[in-house]
Amino acid sequence: MPSTNGQAERVVQILKSAIKQAQFTNKDVSAVIAKYLLVYQNTPPSTTGEAPSLLLMGRRLRTRLDLLIPSVEKHVEARQYSSMVNCTAKRGLRQFHAGDAVLSLRSLVHGITWTRCLVTFENDMCTNCFVDL
Repeated sequence: MPSTNGQAERVVQILKSAIKQAQFTNKDVSAVIAKYLLVYQNTPPSTTGEAPSLLLMGRRLRTRLDLLIPSVEKHVEARQYSSMVNCTAKRGLRQFHAGDAVLSLRSLVHGITWTRCLVTFENDMCTNCFVDL
């Protein structure tokens, strides 16, 4: 008795019917195959419980549905930004006076460093009002 793999035959049958339907409706066959493979790679089978893309590449492939699900990183960034804005609004902007010691962020060729500086004059728009110590 020949043993057969029913699941593999079913996959081939579904793919063939999708190709025939694409040819009948004058759609791009390669796009239909790509969509089918994307769905196949992201659908976890009952035997392993993990999507083939996760087992093969260690990650799930992105789909249009992923755009609807909010990203955790973006949510955290938004919460941190709103928290920073709220703290700044409660505290108010910092006021510096001539002679105050401050730290200034300097961008140099070899990297970014913090340097100690003195405020030389008071100005609302203080752009270049620091003197290195």
